[in-house]
Amino acid sequence: RRHQEATKEKGKAVLTRTIGKKIIVQTGSEEIEVAVLGVNGNQVRLGVQAPSHVAIDREEIAQRKASELTRR
Repeated sequence: RRHQEATKEKGKAVLTRTIGKKIIVQTGSEEIEVAVLGVNGNQVRLGVQAPSHVAIDREEIAQRKASELTRR
């Protein structure tokens, strides 16, 4: 069995990565790749590579989109 590098914290996988390292999320036959591009103070710069049909948004944008859909 593969070594588990993730720890569980309230239902979330908590992973530690350094700049240039990646996390791979597999959903069926598809992969979403998240790379740590940089850290500046308390900001982390991430690069996300995903299939074109997968929406990638910051939390506040995703919430706004969901709110707009429920108003229709």
